[in-house]
Amino acid sequence: MNQFPKSCTIFSEDFSTIHSLHSKWEFIQKCETFNIPTLSTFRIYSQSDLENLPFDKPVILKPCYSRASQFIYKYIPGTKIPKLTYDPSNPWVAQEWVDGTKHCSFSTCHNGKITAHVTYPVIHALDNSSCLHFEAKSNPAIDAWIENFVKKQNFTGQIGFDFIQKEDGSLYCIECNPRGTSGILLLGQSGNLDKAIFNTNNTTLVPKEGTKEQIFLAMMIFFFKVIKKKTFFSYFKQLFTTKDGYFSSRDLGPLLSKPLIFSYYIFLSIKLRKNFQKMYTYDLDWDGDVDLEQGIEAKSST
Repeated sequence: MNQFPKSCTIFSEDFSTIHSLHSKWEFIQKCETFNIPTLSTFRIYSQSDLENLPFDKPVILKPCYSRASQFIYKYIPGTKIPKLTYDPSNPWVAQEWVDGTKHCSFSTCHNGKITAHVTYPVIHALDNSSCLHFEAKSNPAIDAWIENFVKKQNFTGQIGFDFIQKEDGSLYCIECNPRGTSGILLLGQSGNLDKAIFNTNNTTLVPKEGTKEQIFLAMMIFFFKVIKKKTFFSYFKQLFTTKDGYFSSRDLGPLLSKPLIFSYYIFLSIKLRKNFQKMYTYDLDWDGDVDLEQGIEAKSST
């Protein structure tokens, strides 16, 4: 950030803050310092660490730095322990598994104040994680959680969170995305997103309840991964009644260029021998090339 002139305002936190939120382990530690309840979480450096996990219930295993549900495993104690590949700079995280409804959020913030915000449930999503269809649905518990966290962090920039809400209403944030996410599509229809980014709006920008957007081409290409028996009819209803997030009658360029871009990523996926999901963010990924203390560490649920 020191590379920019002093006259330039950077709509982002410094690297250390972004890192502490991007790291699935450090994010949980930060929540604890803020006295925010979290799920029991352990950091795993070796197969020995994994075999000695003090869990008697299912856990989710995922790299400390990952995105779009890549390389995620559900481990049930008593079953065969998965063989993982270990990288000292990118250890694994083992997190308590809970059943519930998944929600995502996207917000823009200035000095701990939310200037734009949207929450949406995870319904039609690639591998039950990367949303391809978005519908704005307010959730007071999530809104209050984010307002509290952003204020305590005094955060500036774009930020998204992933939540699990149990049937009894209890809420847990499982990870943070301190960057722009596709949830921003739901705020685009307002026409005032620029004011939220430049902090010139008087009230928090929120989309109209039920506002919908989708990534149409991805919904078409990956329907076999998205569709489920319980969502078969709703999938096709949403597919043909929801506006594509990249469509604008005033500028057809983004829409018309999508087939070309998708074709290019498929080509790179084959050339570099990487799956399409990883290839789609390959040039943006950062997997924490930092020194971390060796050994298993624990964070008990609060």
